[in-house]
Amino acid sequence: MEEKRRAKRFTLHTSLKVINLEVGEKIGNLINLSPHGMMIKAPAPIDVGRKMELSLHLPKTIFGKECLDVEAQCVWVKPDSDPRYHLCGFEFIDVSTQDANIILGLIMEQDEAE
Repeated sequence: MEEKRRAKRFTLHTSLKVINLEVGEKIGNLINLSPHGMMIKAPAPIDVGRKMELSLHLPKTIFGKECLDVEAQCVWVKPDSDPRYHLCGFEFIDVSTQDANIILGLIMEQDEAE
């Protein structure tokens, strides 16, 4: 498979809950993040190509927000090493400047902790 990633991914030290805003249910936990997308660990596979409204529960309030709401498209899915889970890669769609700054802040926080 050809590598299409445009930026380095940063693995998070804290697990952030990811909620599907369409149904208000948790779909998984955020594993890593880049300015352009994220990977989550989910108990059920997500259809490749599916666009979703997602909410990431932030570890602390950033710019007055406790959650980061994003539109993202699932671009790949593969089984996790734990057979109970799947790894799902998402690409962000149309991220606002403020939300892009929140994502960069999370990345910088993780990079400083390493």
